[in-house]
Amino acid sequence: MPKPNRGKTETIKDRAVYVYLSSLEMVEEWKHRAEKTGDSISRFVVERVEDSLSGGLSRKAPFSHPLMGHSLPNPFTSPNG
Repeated sequence: MPKPNRGKTETIKDRAVYVYLSSLEMVEEWKHRAEKTGDSISRFVVERVEDSLSGGLSRKAPFSHPLMGHSLPNPFTSPNG
């Protein structure tokens, strides 16, 4: 069954932005992180950029810091997902 037309297909080229990451490893890491959150790479990047611009904390991403070496549970999400 085809998806309903929400008018987005016609504007896809107008909404596209090409981002060149600094390495193939970074590409794979971002894809892996997107997969872990259940998002497409596009949605993952948009959410992280919007979050960064607003100065807030992502409501989906676990809290982590490179020096901590692990993630803490995100208090914005329920324990059941």
